[in-house]
Amino acid sequence: MQLTKYNSRNPYIDFFFFVQSEDLLFEHKEMKFFPNGKSVVVFNFGNKFIENNEKLPQHLMSAVCMQSHVIKSPSGKIDLIGVQLKAYGLYAFTNTAIKEIAGKIHSLELLFGNEVKELEEKLIENDEACKRVELLDYFFLTKINRIVPTQVETMINDITIQKGNLSVVQLAEKYSVSERTMERIFETYLGINPKKYIRLVRFQGTVESLKNGKIKSITKLISDYDYADQSHFIKEFHEFAKLKPSFFQKNIPLSDFYNFES
Repeated sequence: MQLTKYNSRNPYIDFFFFVQSEDLLFEHKEMKFFPNGKSVVVFNFGNKFIENNEKLPQHLMSAVCMQSHVIKSPSGKIDLIGVQLKAYGLYAFTNTAIKEIAGKIHSLELLFGNEVKELEEKLIENDEACKRVELLDYFFLTKINRIVPTQVETMINDITIQKGNLSVVQLAEKYSVSERTMERIFETYLGINPKKYIRLVRFQGTVESLKNGKIKSITKLISDYDYADQSHFIKEFHEFAKLKPSFFQKNIPLSDFYNFES
């Protein structure tokens, strides 16, 4: 199974990703997706994926992912296109309160209504990757109906640069707002409270460090990401990944862990 990424011109999109398998005898496989506090839109042109023994919508949106998902891939050929939005990206494409839909998987019609069918037909007609990227880029550019303030973008960039190694108090002080105002900002534009988002960014950093082999020592990882101690790190990693960091570190070569931040 091959995963390929493509950049976007859209200010509210991180990237597009294509997942394909030409093996018609491809067996069911469990894939674990880690949370990152962002939203992902998926166009699936194969059989439906399964989670908790239930089929997921053909075209779906995972809104503000805050927990890991174990998804079983369909047997046979796989052909799907994903769109990872920036942490504040979903706000730009919907008038629905983000907090109301966060943390759940929805049918894509919730976001774009009947236009999903028209876009689906165009994507099927044009199976070349570059053409599909062009169609998606144009579609999402035309769907921007709300603008995210520059200050919010800057806050999120600060958290990313700091790898989540800062507190809500520090962030509020830097931007001269109260902690309560900071909470309202995050819940409005991201659908998640700032403390949890910061924790997710830090978690993502540890996953990337383990996966890329940049840090092989758990002790070094705990120090670099400012965890109180090993117990604190293991507890938080398990909360988001639903497995221990030692297990993840040993089983990365199995390639059934997917982390779209990389």
